[in-house]
Amino acid sequence: MSYEKKCDLIRQDPVTCVRYFEHRLKCLWEILSAPCGPFQGYELVDKYVRTEFQVRGSPHVHALLWLKNAPKYDENNPESIERCIEFIDKLISVSSKPTEFSEELINLQRHKHSHTCKKYVKDCIKCRFGIPYFPMRKTMILEPFSDD
Repeated sequence: MSYEKKCDLIRQDPVTCVRYFEHRLKCLWEILSAPCGPFQGYELVDKYVRTEFQVRGSPHVHALLWLKNAPKYDENNPESIERCIEFIDKLISVSSKPTEFSEELINLQRHKHSHTCKKYVKDCIKCRFGIPYFPMRKTMILEPFSDD
């Protein structure tokens, strides 16, 4: 189905589209809350969810999740930092090994430079955000620079 046809169908029946979006979110929360869900023994105890609509009305959510027994981060405690890194590594992974979906996913996530992110350095155009970021060999929790 073409993009134009999809847009036309959405314009004709936005209520059904929003109801379907809500149904998908309900299914997502059920998966995330399940004992055999993706959090591997960390129970989802609460969440803060903000639903936003993009320019053309497509809904998406931003969520902050609270997990039971998740480690507390204390920047002054090396043990706390190490526990948090272990927690992150247990729940989040990355791989550079190609899969059948990888090229499509990489293209979906790739940064698209716009006029707002370009800066000129010695007659060369660079991204002022420093993108692309190169992967780190191990997980690190980075702190903001001090004001000094």
